[in-house]
Amino acid sequence: MSCKEIGADIESADRTTYRIDGKSGTMWLQNRFSFRFHARLADNNDGGQGVRLEIYDFSPFPPDRRFIEKLLKKLVDKIPGSKFEYSLDCVEQLDDAPVTLTKNAAAPIIVNRGRLMVDAHMIPTFEYNLKGATGDNGMHGADKLVIMPPECGNVLNLYKDTSLVLGIAISSIEEITPVMAEKKGLLGKKGDLVLDIIYNDGSGSAHSVRMDVDDEKGGEIVEKVNRFKKTEKDQDVFYDFEYLENGQWLPDRLYPATPFLAKYEKLVWVTQDTAGVFSKRYKWIKALTNIRAFYYNFESRAVDAITLTIVQDVIVMNKRKESASRSSGTITLYERGSYTTGQFRSAQDATTVTIGDVAFMYNGAPRITFVGVEDPDALAALARKAIDNSKVVFRLRQPAGQSPVMPQSIDVCPKCNAQNMPASNFCSKCGMPLL
Repeated sequence: MSCKEIGADIESADRTTYRIDGKSGTMWLQNRFSFRFHARLADNNDGGQGVRLEIYDFSPFPPDRRFIEKLLKKLVDKIPGSKFEYSLDCVEQLDDAPVTLTKNAAAPIIVNRGRLMVDAHMIPTFEYNLKGATGDNGMHGADKLVIMPPECGNVLNLYKDTSLVLGIAISSIEEITPVMAEKKGLLGKKGDLVLDIIYNDGSGSAHSVRMDVDDEKGGEIVEKVNRFKKTEKDQDVFYDFEYLENGQWLPDRLYPATPFLAKYEKLVWVTQDTAGVFSKRYKWIKALTNIRAFYYNFESRAVDAITLTIVQDVIVMNKRKESASRSSGTITLYERGSYTTGQFRSAQDATTVTIGDVAFMYNGAPRITFVGVEDPDALAALARKAIDNSKVVFRLRQPAGQSPVMPQSIDVCPKCNAQNMPASNFCSKCGMPLL
């Protein structure tokens, strides 16, 4: 009822799976939504007891805050004596959050590694039409497959029209096999490519799905699934550290090979390169946080990073002047404590801009280098402030003797001897393949 009163059309509401699907907006601009919810008795801060409605967002895209706010206000109006208190800034699921039931045995299990440092809408996803799909759990009739990459949950989503009918965590896939099945037609039997998927539901039980895909797309789907499965395993590297706040050391965890921010990690500077005009998608990003310097390629999943606590110096190299029309990317400086605030873009009427390389030094050599940065001196100044601050408020929790960069051995480039993060595909300094 509350959804209808704010102009949202409900396509389905399932009390078994605690899920609401629908759309809102005008006939020209509509936003589809899908979220899970749970209502339970919960203790209030004042010691009393009341009913709290909790909405858990399992989508890789951020929810429409205005829509959620309007919905909550309508709900509160329907409950006599209710108090309107809510938070839309939660970045991780509560430890005591209820387990959400699902019709499908293989609800995606997504590890929460933190919040994205980029816009999820600009991360490339991969969509394929299906001629049909069947599963041993009774699922049938899916007509679309969407592969969500590691940055968006690493999940295979099967849809019928606009409704999600099954989600499979790529990490749970044990086998994906192309099979040429016979199909009867007017001219007799002919081959038809299907993909057989065997996956684990997390309880040890194996399940299967058969998808009828376009013959020319089968190999591409298999390649992406296998590659993303390996990527997730490579990225499942973390280290624990402590953050000083108000005189107390608080625990935190960082996945340095991913574009996810730790709880106390803040963006200081970021630049990006994108593809597309009307629907832009990331190609790569370079970022500086209060914990690390970071490079990530969304096409190859090549990655490089270094923690600021071990950076010995920041050097600007290869400074030169270039035409403003040749420069690309956007540099954004975020207000974080004592860091500089502002935004930098090439001036429309400027004829030249200063370009340079910013190198983060470790053991007397560049460990990671941001090449072709606009206004490199400003970035170097920001980096030095962040480094000084990091050595005061951060400390590692891992045992002595382990590398402070990563809890794994680093990859050394055979050409220039630069040190790269484990599982890097290319050298961050010279671009030499490390495969």
